Amino acid sequence: SDVCSSDLVNHHVEIHFSFVLSGRFTLEAAQDTHALAEGDAFVLPPHMPVQLAAESDDAAVLVVRLPA
Repeated sequence: SDVCSSDLVNHHVEIHFSFVLSGRFTLEAAQDTHALAEGDAFVLPPHMPVQLAAESDDAAVLVVRLPA
């Protein structure tokens, strides 16, 4: 599935780790907005509604999901 979404998405995994490989993203989570760039990383708790949007043409993110 695509990592970026224009809608809020709930992740039903125990651990959701993401590392920005290149480019820029905007992460909306827990009513906060975070600007992310190359080298940034984040971990999401289970069932947290989030939205990740690519903000540049070279945006790439590595995602690791571990089931509950």
